[in-house]
Amino acid sequence: MDTLFAPFDGATFPRQLSVPQLTKLLESPLATQVPLPPSTYQSVHQLYPDLFVEETNASAPLLASTLVKSLQTPWPTGSPTELLYTPFWATVGYGLPEVIGRQLGLNVSESRDKEDASITIADKRRDYMQHLDNVLVVGGEDKPKRELMQKAVQELLDKHKGANAAVYGDLGYLILFATAADAVRVFALNLHQNARLEPLIPEFVMVDLLGRQRIVKLFINLIRWLRTVHELSLLPPPPPAQLLVPFKRPSPYPADEAGHQQSEVEITLRFKGVEKLFTVPGSHVQELLDVYGLLQHLQLPGAILCKSLQVNGEQLKLQYPMSKQRKASRRSRSCSVRLRLEPLGALVRITGTAQLRSLVSCILTTLKHVHQHDFVHRDIRLDNVLRVNDGWLLIDWELAGRTNQLVWWEGKLLPDAVKHRTEPFTCKTDLWQLGMLIKTATVCADVAITSFADRLLAGEFTTAALAQASLW
Repeated sequence: MDTLFAPFDGATFPRQLSVPQLTKLLESPLATQVPLPPSTYQSVHQLYPDLFVEETNASAPLLASTLVKSLQTPWPTGSPTELLYTPFWATVGYGLPEVIGRQLGLNVSESRDKEDASITIADKRRDYMQHLDNVLVVGGEDKPKRELMQKAVQELLDKHKGANAAVYGDLGYLILFATAADAVRVFALNLHQNARLEPLIPEFVMVDLLGRQRIVKLFINLIRWLRTVHELSLLPPPPPAQLLVPFKRPSPYPADEAGHQQSEVEITLRFKGVEKLFTVPGSHVQELLDVYGLLQHLQLPGAILCKSLQVNGEQLKLQYPMSKQRKASRRSRSCSVRLRLEPLGALVRITGTAQLRSLVSCILTTLKHVHQHDFVHRDIRLDNVLRVNDGWLLIDWELAGRTNQLVWWEGKLLPDAVKHRTEPFTCKTDLWQLGMLIKTATVCADVAITSFADRLLAGEFTTAALAQASLW
């Protein structure tokens, strides 16, 4: 099995999209044959003579049975339905990478028919998603009739354009499948050329024997492609969950005035952004509205933006300054809040001092504008910075608020006086947290970097602008 699914040569592997190279890889000859016991070999070797070899003590029985099933599963008959739901397609194509990938030790998973609110067309469901290390790298769109192939291709583009290249690190493209009844076409989405869809493999029919052999070989090579992407570490650090699979984080908010604890924050990653659902004491709602209204007003490249905000199911229009007519801050009961935030970024892996300087400079630029409006972030740490294209994004503004307030949460990254509530949280405290970020992210013992971090921690800079002017 290891030979059949061996990674491609890393020296020639197309990290950025090269249509001839990628097409050649996906249509490469099989690297070896799969051993089958005589009883099975006699019944299936004619289905794909180059794939199997007879061997009395055949190894890899799960691999052999999976591939045999891929070739023997009958093509569905009757009224046309999307291939997404047929046993054949689940076995021969979309199911194969997950089954074999897991045997190879890869974090490969698939999901189908998932609704994604970030899709801008009427059909907001993703027919197929193949994730590697929780990142969508292969997508698909299914239609029930051959004459709908062009619609499938158009929806592939509509549902995947706008992908943030930073999420894919050193991988410059996605692989996408369009199927219409028994026909299939393969494309690549170039992440660095304005979401351009490039044809890789022209349309062919899967229902006959040659077509079925071709699709099985294609997916064997697709697994080799997944393995190569993983072994070359082309993707950034994996996100905490794959797209459209909710996960939870502890709530930063205290109990409300009635003593009710806040529920956990439910987070769902979408193709273009993230959705958060949580409860918040009514006394904190107005500040939350003010913070995201300010960010909407400023439109800072270095701060995540709120595209939609609901309180107790009511959609609110963000503006700055926010209207006080709701009197939200006077409520004592807990309120349900749903945020839709964009863009989606990649987790940060600091690899050099130039990269660290760029990150710190971006944060200081963002803080400079926010501080001018008497707001502070109050939760600056590396986990709350994402990579977006060639820049950086400061996220998680739920703890943000007006400057010169006492903290109401138990935070580890706080100066002692602020933590013990003998001093308020000020703009200088944001800079102190930035100093701690630098200390934890420094990739070398650079005297200039260490000195700058120490000055931030000592409160030497009164504003973010002064700190930025003194950057190492």
